[in-house]
Amino acid sequence: MNKAGTPEEISASITTLIGRILGLDDTLSETYLGALKTGLPGPEEVGKLNVYKEAPESELFELDPADRFLVELLKIFRLNERVKSMLYRVQFEEAIGSLEDDADKIYRAAKSLLNAPHFSELLKLILMLGNFMNASGHKGGAFGFKVTSINKLVDTKSATSSNRTLLHFTAKTVSQAMPETEGFLEELSSAADAYKADLGHVRAKLSDLRSSQSALATELDNYEQQDARELDPRDQFPTKMYRFKKLAGDRLDALGDTFTLAQTAVDDALAFYGEDSKSIPTTHEFFGIFKTFLTSYKKARDDNAQAAARAAKSAEQAVSPCSPLSLASFTHPSLCPGPKSSSCCCCRSRRSERQPRRRGDAQAQGGRVRVAPRGPTRSTSEPDGRGHADAAAARVVAARAGRRVGRRQRGAAPRRPPWRRRASLFRPFPS
Repeated sequence: MNKAGTPEEISASITTLIGRILGLDDTLSETYLGALKTGLPGPEEVGKLNVYKEAPESELFELDPADRFLVELLKIFRLNERVKSMLYRVQFEEAIGSLEDDADKIYRAAKSLLNAPHFSELLKLILMLGNFMNASGHKGGAFGFKVTSINKLVDTKSATSSNRTLLHFTAKTVSQAMPETEGFLEELSSAADAYKADLGHVRAKLSDLRSSQSALATELDNYEQQDARELDPRDQFPTKMYRFKKLAGDRLDALGDTFTLAQTAVDDALAFYGEDSKSIPTTHEFFGIFKTFLTSYKKARDDNAQAAARAAKSAEQAVSPCSPLSLASFTHPSLCPGPKSSSCCCCRSRRSERQPRRRGDAQAQGGRVRVAPRGPTRSTSEPDGRGHADAAAARVVAARAGRRVGRRQRGAAPRRPPWRRRASLFRPFPS
């Protein structure tokens, strides 16, 4: 309603808006109807404004536009009840759609828990592990347990690592010994999705909708008893509301049937898993158990996969082909499967068997030693003196070679490097 303008323009705006309310215009939003319901005059204001219902147009022009609008509203038959019914009509579709989704989710989740063979196998494994761990105590030999106990597996820590729990061991056992049991992840997916829905909330909202439906039916009965000549000819409330009442009643009946089925299925699921409505009063709490377990199990499975990858990487590094700890490097050089490398001891042994030492080949001839130098030597007459240094190095090499030759002549066993002595312990059998 535009408050600015001439009195005639304001009057026209008020008349148009009143016509939309009488005709139940579908463009009237929930926000507008909510504000209208809040701004309706109280009993005291109604008493003051009633005197203007039959006032001439010229007298109404003297009123504030808001007061003029309220005067026109008070002329509508049963205004307060009408606005409540219109608000119920606008809110109905969204409200019942949400309740139908929640009731259907709860029903399907409860049914899936009653038909979950892989999850039953997992529960048997957990029961067996629990009885094994409690075999020496009074808790051993149990025939079953409550489903709330499955989330206590993470509380049992490993003796060697605080990051490892009984749930990690359970997930590892399932993945290695009974991988098909992991089908329970799909079986519990419906319960995990339904944990946000609460059947108690559905029950309360369904009751509110039925109360509004009953109030609408009462209002339509009042319209039937009212003389049609006293009603505004623009009033479309009876026509449109009768049709809406029929459609809304059918959907409410269908929602009531779904709610009954969901409630029965939840009660059966609670009894099936050893619980009742007293220990777990809400479906939100009941389905939350499976949501929490699924999240914890997937995390434990990922932890196991990461631990296995780290162990495999460590084992690969410890037994790499050219590692000093490789068994092949202590057995025989020909067993080294890796590429040639100067840092590999077995590769060095192959090279030492194929060619003489790089420093030179010392040969004993007539008690004297001839030294094959590593490379061309400079003449002693060179001005930089490097020839003298090369000659001195050659004499040192010759002296060392002479000692080795002396040991051979005396019959002493030549010394072997440590890696050669170790290799003799693991030498393979001759073929």
